[in-house]
Order: sequence, then C-alpha cells, then structure tokens
Amino acid sequence: MGEVWAGRAIAAALFAAPVAVVLQNRAAAPIALVGFVAALLFAWRGRWLASRVAPVPPGPCCVRWRSPRLVQAALGRGIQRFRRFRLNASRPFAAADAPRHAGRRSAWPRWPHRAPGDGGWHAGLGGPVVPLLLLVAWMLLATNWAINPPGALDTALRVGAMLALAVLAARAVPAVPAAPLVAGVALGLAMAGLDAATGNGLRALVRGIAEPPPQLAFGLKNAAAVLALLLPLAVAALRDRVAAVGLALGGGAVVLALPGESAKLALVAGLAATAAARRFPRAVPRAVGAALALAILAAPLLATAVLRPGLDAASWPESAAHRLMVWDFTASRIAEAPVLGHGMEASRALPGGRDAPGDERLRRFGLGDGRAAEWIRRSEILPLHPHNLALQVWLELGAVGAALAAWLAWALGAAAARGPNPAGAAGAMAAGAVVAMLSYGAWQHWWVAALALAAVAAATVRRRA
Repeated sequence: MGEVWAGRAIAAALFAAPVAVVLQNRAAAPIALVGFVAALLFAWRGRWLASRVAPVPPGPCCVRWRSPRLVQAALGRGIQRFRRFRLNASRPFAAADAPRHAGRRSAWPRWPHRAPGDGGWHAGLGGPVVPLLLLVAWMLLATNWAINPPGALDTALRVGAMLALAVLAARAVPAVPAAPLVAGVALGLAMAGLDAATGNGLRALVRGIAEPPPQLAFGLKNAAAVLALLLPLAVAALRDRVAAVGLALGGGAVVLALPGESAKLALVAGLAATAAARRFPRAVPRAVGAALALAILAAPLLATAVLRPGLDAASWPESAAHRLMVWDFTASRIAEAPVLGHGMEASRALPGGRDAPGDERLRRFGLGDGRAAEWIRRSEILPLHPHNLALQVWLELGAVGAALAAWLAWALGAAAARGPNPAGAAGAMAAGAVVAMLSYGAWQHWWVAALALAAVAAATVRRRA
C-alpha cells in the first residue's frame, strides 16, 4: 500500500509540474521536492507497517512495552487490547508491502535496491548513482577553494539534496502510471498556448495584474524549456501512434510559438531522439549519453575551435552574439585552472565577469558596430553563469568535475537503454542536454529539479496500454 501511494505522489508531481511552471517560472522546484519527499514518506511508512505485522502472543503484557513495571502492570490489559486493535487495523494496509520486506529488522530501508531485471536503474550502487555521488562529493570539496565558500556550500548542498531525493524516490517507486504525465503535459501546453495567444493574459490574471507588462512574457521561456523536456516522455508513453503523433505535433506547435530559442532546438532534438529510439530502443539512448559525455569532455576544445578569430556574428541575434562573448571569456578563464577549476559557484564572482566586453573582443567577431554591438556593450561578459553546462563545470570544477559529469552522462544513457521507456528517456535526455548547453546555469535550483523529475519519470513511468 505504501508503494502505491508513493507512486501516486510522483504521478501528482508529474501532472502538476508542467501546469504550474506555466503560471510561475520556478514552480518545478517546490513541486519536485514535495513529490519526492511524499513518495519517500509513503514508501517508508508502508515498510514500517509491514515490519511490524506479526501475530500477537497471548498474555496480559505480550507487547513490547518498555515502561516501568508498575505502570505496565496497571495498564497491561488495556495496552494489550489497544495494540491488538492497532495491529489488526494496520494489517490490510501493510499486506501489500509485507512479502517484499519480510524479515527486515529495521523499518527504515537500506539503500534502495531493485532486482537486476527490474528497470534500468539496476541493483546496488551501480548505474548513474556512483558518478552522481562522486560528482556531488567533488562539488562539496570544491567549495574549499571557491571565491565565495558560504554561497558555494549552500548551492552544493541544495543541488546534492535534490538529486539524492530523486535517486531515493526513483528506487522507492516501482512503477508510475503514464496518464498523469500525459494529462499534465497536455494541459500545460494548452495553458501555455492560451497565455501566448492572449498576450500573457492568463499569467497576468493569476497575478492580479489588469494590464500585462511586456516583461511578463519572459517567464514563458522557463515553461517552454520544461515542456520541451517532458514532452518526449509523454509522447513515448503513448502506445497509440495516432495519439502520440497528435501530441507531438500539437505540443511542438505550442513550444515553437513560445519565446526561447533553446527550447525550440531542444524540442526538435528531443522528438527526433524519441522517434529514433522507437526504432532502436537500446542503441539510441546509449548514443545520446555518449554524445553528451564527449561534448562535456571536449567543451574547452570545441569552444576554442568554434570561437576562432574571424567569425562574423554581425547578423546573429543579440542573445546569440552575446553568448559568443560569454563563452570566449569562459574558455580563457578555464585555462587558468584546468584541473581543479576556480571553485564551486565561481561564475557568479569571477574577477572581470561583471565588466562589459571590450572593443577588441567585439571586433574579433565582427561586432564593431551595429545594434547587437550596442546591446552587448551594455551587458556583462559573464552574467551569473556561462549559459553552458559543460563550460561551467570545467570553469568551476575543472577536469576532475568534467570527467565525473561525463561519466554520469554516459551512465544515464546506459540506464535509459535498460529502463521501462527508452524512447522517452532518450528524448528527454537530448532535450535537457540542448537546454543545458545553451541556456540556464548548471546549478539553478528549479532547472535541476526539472531534470531530476524527468529522470524519475524516465525510470518509473511505464507506457500506456
């Protein structure tokens, strides 16, 4: 019974996240946190009840009562009847969990364990768990040489706690129905489309604003990223091809109409990976994981090769041209500490990061004049983070952190190939990788929560009949 309610908690989070993120930019973090904690509490409560299901032996003081002898003698018969009533009442709820956890001495589970054939997140500390634990440990260690150690430690603990809860929730829940995920994604897409069509009228309504300001549309970028992340999982969860194609086309049209170029690219990559993984369910997820691992390892070399002198970005959009400035500055600072990095969260306080790009750097990319150049001159060369997961990992955690992150990416791809929904997992991984490489910071709490929720869905959601 506990595992049933734990699965319902995850299903509720998967339904609520794509809906709530349309109304509030960072709603994914609290929803994922509540869903993971509720799932663990339900699962552990079921195991706690199952561990205490036992016949009540006869006798006035048969229960394990540790009170003083005088109180025990005075209340023995009443205690016996009360405990018999409580145990009998708990048996129907614990019966479902009793066979699986019979013989355990403790009500609290050991490290969550699955049988080798039960999904891709295989037994013990294998799969992506080992590199994830080592990466979090290195993040905590990198706070020692961080520019702002208290802030770095706070970020590392937040990210580590969210990822640990996600791992435990994925192990505690054996299966989650696909209907809540599909319904939540469909409703979120409908609400996002309605908000975009009405000039952000829906988001203004929930905020009590009569006239939507122009900057209110900026919040839909987060919604577009989350919807592009979860849409492949929902599409792959549908066995009916007509329904799957309809959801993919309708969802794709909505995401393409929303702001955010990275979400559009993520949508295309995610749906393409999902379609390919339907044909090759074992090879494609591994290929996505391997490609992401190689991209992380080779990020500084790729940045140096792409950001070559003479690259003309005069006709690029302003945000894309500014990304070139950010990545060029980040690549130059990676070379100063290539092994250990500058420390956790160094991107926020790196010397020179708050300065505007110089004219020499602008001329290198053909941005000596024009509208884009004027806009970039008013911007910071490193605004909070590099807008690229691989470069940020290299900048802050060095080659050691990059190697651990690449190992994690490869392990996630291998686990997705063995999971219950390889096509959806491959699509979500591809979409998440595109957004992470082009848009948000590696440690942004709401984005980490969205990725964790997608990973839990990939590990637990089964395809609908």
